[in-house]
Amino acid sequence: MRRAEGRFDIWAVPGVIWEHAEVNKFGNVQEVKDLMLENPKTRQAILYAMNRQGLVDAFFDGLQPVADTWVHFADPNANPNVKKYPYDPEKAKQLLAELGWKDLDGDGYLERKTDDGRTVKFEIEYVTTAGNRIRERTQVFFQNDLKKVGIKVKINNAPSSVVFSNDFFSKAYDGSWKGLFEFAWLFGIVDDAGVFTCKDYITGETYVPTPENNYSGVNFGWCNEEFDQLRAKAMIEFDAAKRKQYWQKMQEIWAEELPALPFYWRSNPLVVKKGLVNFVSSTYFGSFGYPTTNAWLIGWAENGAQQVFDQAKYGISALEQ
Repeated sequence: MRRAEGRFDIWAVPGVIWEHAEVNKFGNVQEVKDLMLENPKTRQAILYAMNRQGLVDAFFDGLQPVADTWVHFADPNANPNVKKYPYDPEKAKQLLAELGWKDLDGDGYLERKTDDGRTVKFEIEYVTTAGNRIRERTQVFFQNDLKKVGIKVKINNAPSSVVFSNDFFSKAYDGSWKGLFEFAWLFGIVDDAGVFTCKDYITGETYVPTPENNYSGVNFGWCNEEFDQLRAKAMIEFDAAKRKQYWQKMQEIWAEELPALPFYWRSNPLVVKKGLVNFVSSTYFGSFGYPTTNAWLIGWAENGAQQVFDQAKYGISALEQ
């Protein structure tokens, strides 16, 4: 763009693709039990140890907003007051110490004595899609962060066709993957929280993939009855204010227990030649870079088109970074 300085407005529009890491919380898997991944305090410590804003600044010039929950900050039901996890390695160390983790042999990595007398090291598997350069670099970035608090990361990647196959992705209960699994969910403006539902109180279905339900569902071992009941109420509530109250309480529960680790919301680039008005994109409309469908409003200011929409309300200016 330096070759066309002053000719274009460049924007990053936060989209609804949510980059995150699922956590295996099935305590029947020995590695999960040893690391106490089913304990919310462990997941909190891991997230405190991850410098997510540092990653976004280093990789994306700060243009990918860090996520607090699975609900986008532009969603009218978003709760801005949920518990936050800024980069705080000392807080992470404190939580890990409370769980009994210590550097017993002086190698810089944490160990603990289990109830059955074994000594286990905090070495966590981190899976993502092989060949995705951004995710592979993210793994290395967070691997260095976690090392600083005594957690060893074992990277274990495979192609998408392998990691998202039924024998791998869906069978965390059997230990097909034992720690963290990074990928993205695509959420719309109306999200039903189905990916974190344990029991659907409307249909009676369970969304935790186990042998009993033929590994159906994408909830990898987190069950919170209050969360599920709030969801059931929100799904049939027509009063917007009441529905928002349900959603906000659900986010408070989620942010406290962290069934998954939120990383960031992907942004989409938008480049518009100066003078072209109303060619805009927003999070929940045209979030893949498509403009508004009000095509009759799009035009050149020099030809008399009047500005109705201001992209500054919906995007982050890449030129100001």
